[in-house]
Amino acid sequence: MLIGLAAMAQGSNSPPEVTNVVAQQVGQQVEISYNLLDQDGDLMVVSLLVSSDGGSNFDLEATSLEGDVGEGIASGQGKKIVWQVAVDIPDLYGTNFVFEVVADDNVGPTAGFVHPVDGASMALIPSGSFEMGDHLDGMSNALVHTVELDAFYMDVHEVTVGRFKQFVEQSGYSYNRWNDVAVYSPGDNYPMVYVSWNDATAYAKWAGKRLPTEAEWEYAARGGLRGKRYPWGDNDGQARNYANNKGADGKDKWVESTGLVGSFAANGYGLFDLAGNVMEWCNDWYDENYYSNSSTKNPLGPVEGKYRVWRGGSWRLGVRRLANRGYQGPDSRTSDHGFRCVLGLVNSVRFTALPLEADQSPATLLELTSGKTELPASSNSSTTVTVRLYNQDDIPVKGDVVNLTVDKGTIQSPAIDNGDGSYTATYTAANSAGIAKITALTNSGQFATASINLLEIR
Repeated sequence: MLIGLAAMAQGSNSPPEVTNVVAQQVGQQVEISYNLLDQDGDLMVVSLLVSSDGGSNFDLEATSLEGDVGEGIASGQGKKIVWQVAVDIPDLYGTNFVFEVVADDNVGPTAGFVHPVDGASMALIPSGSFEMGDHLDGMSNALVHTVELDAFYMDVHEVTVGRFKQFVEQSGYSYNRWNDVAVYSPGDNYPMVYVSWNDATAYAKWAGKRLPTEAEWEYAARGGLRGKRYPWGDNDGQARNYANNKGADGKDKWVESTGLVGSFAANGYGLFDLAGNVMEWCNDWYDENYYSNSSTKNPLGPVEGKYRVWRGGSWRLGVRRLANRGYQGPDSRTSDHGFRCVLGLVNSVRFTALPLEADQSPATLLELTSGKTELPASSNSSTTVTVRLYNQDDIPVKGDVVNLTVDKGTIQSPAIDNGDGSYTATYTAANSAGIAKITALTNSGQFATASINLLEIR
């Protein structure tokens, strides 16, 4: 089956690959570096999209651009775009920016292709929107919300033992759990196990890919179905035709191990083993309440966290619903954790933009507190937010400028300077329940966040 898939895709066009996007502010401009590869040697059109609201809307116009942007851009490492931001948006600042670098080879995406580095077959997942989350079973951490995604490619199969061996041999990556792997995945065409999030990320970087976002994983796993429990529908009695889960029955003949990848029917996008074999790492940090304030377009997950998300079912567990969310530490390695990669037609990076005109702040420490940690979800509710600034000698910093942003509700900005190293502002709640994240930012880059829980009014 694997050979057949590879042969089927041999003549197809390979999509452009944008990787390693990095942004930094240098004085009055922002420099964005990236790597660009087109296996077919096509010249590309490269565009820069800018969002100031975490990726929900890319409506900031970046027109004063120089460097490797526009038409006729060839493959290469260390490409650079310079945005003269002071010309386009003189008062730009904030912590919730997302830049997207988009490359188009004017050929258009093909239905599938074989990736030239790791040899994995990849399927095109079309752009679209869907209702992400749990529609049927009342899962508390999977609130239904609408998400819109750009098109991307996803590995048809989970990354196999053989492909991970290839990565280790070619890259020199340090890995020493092969004896454990052989117990549960006893061959090259079985899914890789005992692989941490860090291991999976290293593989993806070597291959020129990345791990899927949690939204991409669920969208692809649904295979075009809407509001269903499983990749095949709602009937858990059909699971043995689609997944290697705990026990054995029907097509599922593996009791105490993973199964050969691709042994069960594919979903609507041609992807295998999404409900069984191994749970799959996603790129996102885990936050139980993230769905209540997620970006609506191409969400990247929380900015920070302690655990990374995994999705899907495994050989060691019963059948798992599509909306089920799990998490583990990024160093965790178990017998039923694996991964697959994606290749985005768009590559994003988060960015903190500093005020352009102000002098550098002497503050080296910023503390942010809220008068109340819970408020009714009503525009009639408010509280005072206090920021304290200190220099490197722990002396309060007076006469500075502190800007504040919030993703739910409104907040006064800049904060009022009280003349004693403290700065205050009024936060007014939104009319919808959820977590409001407040960010305070000085012009030298110190920032801190605080959260207020907005409670539903009954």
